[in-house]
Amino acid sequence: MSSEDNHTLTLEDRINAMDLVIRHMFEVMTPTKIQKFSTIINLTLNKLRKDKNSDPEKIKGLEMALKHMGVYIKS
Repeated sequence: MSSEDNHTLTLEDRINAMDLVIRHMFEVMTPTKIQKFSTIINLTLNKLRKDKNSDPEKIKGLEMALKHMGVYIKS
């Protein structure tokens, strides 16, 4: 995938990709590393929440999945 392709991804594509990456990372990360990574996750979620094209229901679903995996999500 070239860098130009990143700009054509839909919000749903980005959320799905983020979900897959996070699930894989949690399979290989220790709990301490997961908590450090949660800062990055929360910054990304904040950007998605502020994006006027974001689907709040999809973001809420992603947040619930992350919480289930043990990531602290800031509201």
